[in-house]
Amino acid sequence: MQLTQHKLKKCPKCGGKVHGHGTRKRRVCIMGEKKWCRVRRFRCPHCRKTFTRLPHFLIPFKHYMAREIEHVLRSILEGCPLTLVSSGAEESTLRRWQKEFKRKLQSWAGSLESKASGLFGEYPDLLSIPFHPLKRLEQALSRLPALPPAWPVLVKALHLINPSYPLCIV
Repeated sequence: MQLTQHKLKKCPKCGGKVHGHGTRKRRVCIMGEKKWCRVRRFRCPHCRKTFTRLPHFLIPFKHYMAREIEHVLRSILEGCPLTLVSSGAEESTLRRWQKEFKRKLQSWAGSLESKASGLFGEYPDLLSIPFHPLKRLEQALSRLPALPPAWPVLVKALHLINPSYPLCIV
């Protein structure tokens, strides 16, 4: 799988000018099938940091595509038993995602709500905040400047929370 990635100009750590540093293979699991893709690497000569730029369909430290993780989380949060969730991941992986993102989704939504409040001076009505963490995240994202519609909700949230993270804008 070959990726088209735009060139990164500034270091996410120090803001210095970065240089291409080749590519590396990155494993991607698509409905349980393992594939490899090439991702661009960059290096900042100022702070000597080397980093990889991820494509918009991956999130850091996850092999599965962001849309698949998002689908699993949505199914679980809507009451679907783990054994019936359609995913290529093993049940233990689904449990791990459920545990990990239960905390993260609420935290991310809170960060985005604060960001929207700071930008636009409007505060969400506490009674209108959805209990469903993904819906809360989507609601918070809707109050902020739009990002590419092809990006999954998890990727949009990560990009807005930490804009210096080198996600690819395709």
